[in-house]
Amino acid sequence: MLIKISRYIFLLLIALIISGLQLFSQNNETVISLKRKAIRTTSDLELIAIYIKISEQYFNSSKDSALFYIEMAQILADKSKNDLQKAIILNFKGDLYRKHNNFEQSIKVDETALKIAQEIKDSILICDIYNDIGVTYRRLDYDSQAIKYHLWAYEIAKQINDRPNIAKALNNLGIIYFGLERYDDALKHYNEALLIDIETNNLLGQAINYNSIAEIYQRKEEFERAIELYNISIEVNIQNNSQLGVAICNNDLGYTYFLMGEYKTAKKYYTLAYNYFKDKKKYRELAYNQLQMGNLAHKTKNYAQAIKHYTECERLVTNYRFRSIEHNCYLGFSETYEKLAYFSLSLQYSKKALKVFKMINKEEYSKISAELEVKYQIKSIKQENKLLLEKGLIKENIIVRQRIIVGLVSLIIASLIVMIILIYRSRKKIDNHKVLLEKKNFEILSHNEEIISQKEQINVQNSKLSSQKDELVAVNASKDLFFSIIAHDLRNPFNAFLSLSEIILESYDTLEDEEIIEMVGLINESAENAYRLLENLLIWAKSQKGALETKPETFTIDYICEEALENVKMRAINKNIDIDCYNKINTTVFADKNMIMTIVRNLLTNAIKFTPTGGKIKITTKKIDNEVKVSITDTGIGINPEAINLIFDIDKSYTRKGTNNESGSGLGLILCKDFIEKNNGTISVKSEVNLGSTFTITIPAAK
Repeated sequence: MLIKISRYIFLLLIALIISGLQLFSQNNETVISLKRKAIRTTSDLELIAIYIKISEQYFNSSKDSALFYIEMAQILADKSKNDLQKAIILNFKGDLYRKHNNFEQSIKVDETALKIAQEIKDSILICDIYNDIGVTYRRLDYDSQAIKYHLWAYEIAKQINDRPNIAKALNNLGIIYFGLERYDDALKHYNEALLIDIETNNLLGQAINYNSIAEIYQRKEEFERAIELYNISIEVNIQNNSQLGVAICNNDLGYTYFLMGEYKTAKKYYTLAYNYFKDKKKYRELAYNQLQMGNLAHKTKNYAQAIKHYTECERLVTNYRFRSIEHNCYLGFSETYEKLAYFSLSLQYSKKALKVFKMINKEEYSKISAELEVKYQIKSIKQENKLLLEKGLIKENIIVRQRIIVGLVSLIIASLIVMIILIYRSRKKIDNHKVLLEKKNFEILSHNEEIISQKEQINVQNSKLSSQKDELVAVNASKDLFFSIIAHDLRNPFNAFLSLSEIILESYDTLEDEEIIEMVGLINESAENAYRLLENLLIWAKSQKGALETKPETFTIDYICEEALENVKMRAINKNIDIDCYNKINTTVFADKNMIMTIVRNLLTNAIKFTPTGGKIKITTKKIDNEVKVSITDTGIGINPEAINLIFDIDKSYTRKGTNNESGSGLGLILCKDFIEKNNGTISVKSEVNLGSTFTITIPAAK
């Protein structure tokens, strides 16, 4: 009893001193004035309060300064030999270490505080410390340890009717159900916690629960409701002056818009969160933010930017051991390098992801034994608390009963008190039995859900491996085509260079001028073919690596047709082919000008190549609704129906000679298809053998 009374006196004095300090703070008090006040005071108790206040001033900005002053307070508490002071200061010190990402030290200090709190049997402080240690373990992704401490906190909070800690425990139980994807059960616990936080005007608890409930609706794909709740959480965080809470909500809003496919809005919210996390050195939140920004860049095919974000994420998770984030970061690396055809790097990161995944699962398998240990230790705690009840050190109503017994003068009053106590204990026993049943049911559900979750994870991994195999097959086909073009098609023009130039060198004196001119013309034609093929190869290679970005702008389609015609004019003259442009419409389109130019030039080159001498080609343009159609029609040799299905397929590598035996790689049409799709357009072909072909592309019209 004396310990408890001294605790209340200490807390009251601390509250009075801090209230005075707050009043002083309202008059533009600074850290300097607090330090001056510390020099003038002679009271150790007041000095402890001042040092705590100074440490709080440095709490968010300077870990070293905050740590220095809280250690000064600890020295004074050790000097006074007041165990309650020591435990409270150590618990504050644990919060400080956790705030600045030193999680192992935070647990170590909190465990020392816990030991002292258990020795003096202060149930409220024990409950607070259990919850704090649980939060720290969750920051380290040790969920099994976190569950253990949160369950202990829940049991004690129920026994002493500690409403704030009951709300914390309910929130953490909701998190457990959420992890098991039992969203309705999680929602129930979050709502109960939210009601208590509203009742006790706990703004921090309200903000956390609104955010947690929003996350459930996000998982259920009820995105509008989720966005509404995230915004409510932001408003409460602003009321509570919690910039960290606002930043976390912004990050969650970014992920919600990402799931909705609204990538620009997602990036805006991610960037808002990133600026705060980086400035305040919130490394776990920053690592998660960089992972999500990397996923966003990967989704939008900005692979270089994705690797940049994943690299920053990897640095953070390696330094601070955020394992679940680390696993997903390595998966992101693997998938991005695979898209860039860097298969050795992709495999390397895939192995890293698997290694971390196994470590996480090993910890998850230990949850069952950990929870059994929890059950045993909770039973021990209940026996200890029952003993404390008998000794009059926990329950306030025991103190009341002792006072009433001293003043009792009649047997009737004593009987009434005994009856009340019996009824109370009976109800308490029923409540405890309900708690045990709920806990047992929860353990069974958790076990079943873990087994189902593990099975689903295996299925997902198998599906992903199958998908990766298909993608590797496609990439290998691209690689084979690339090498075959280099080995065959690119070599042919150079063979012509060598042969013809060798003839000229060896027989220059015996050759006629006409023969030399003819050979130089052939060399020039081979050079043009080699240059055109090399240009297509380089553009295609950049496109496949994701290094070729689309840069849309507004321009007229007539300009493109005229420029492309100028480029192929000499080839058409050499084959005596007429090219006519019909329906000049002076209409603007919105696309990447260079890519559209490459498409039209390739289609015109093909038309000339497969049209006999004296043939005709016409270009027509037409605006229909919100797109512009460009058609190139020739009177060439046409394409047979079987080949039409092959000309755009990179796996088939379809090629054939032109009407004047011109060679080709089959890459031009594949490049056209890739470029037009990057610009939100389409390409199609109609053809009849010996009658000609019509290639049509559609391009988005400018608004």
